[in-house]
Amino acid sequence: MKIDWKYLASTPGYISLKAAYIRDVKESTEHPRPMRNKAEFLHHFIWVIGRAKHYSHHLKIPIEDILNKWEACRDYWWLNYYQNSRQPKFHTHSSYAKKWKTKLESKKDPPRWDEWKFKHR
Repeated sequence: MKIDWKYLASTPGYISLKAAYIRDVKESTEHPRPMRNKAEFLHHFIWVIGRAKHYSHHLKIPIEDILNKWEACRDYWWLNYYQNSRQPKFHTHSSYAKKWKTKLESKKDPPRWDEWKFKHR
């Protein structure tokens, strides 16, 4: 699947992700910490884009739709949200991939943790 990077850079999901990345890079420059630095943030930002490309390839959904959905559902720090356990890799013909495609195509955003917790007591 060919990616139009210029168009992708103008989508809400990419803009939101990049803004979170830039905010953290600026903060790490102003207040250096030994555990978090610019290189780590860049590495993770590239990982997120790579994982979105992986999803795009396996699910046959444009990468901008994937990033838009992920960013619309993200309600906490991007470095913790984007993890291998939350966005796992797919194998070629996986039923897991079908589940994720259904999730990404759904119009309804998933319930927040607090709502789920109170419903299932």
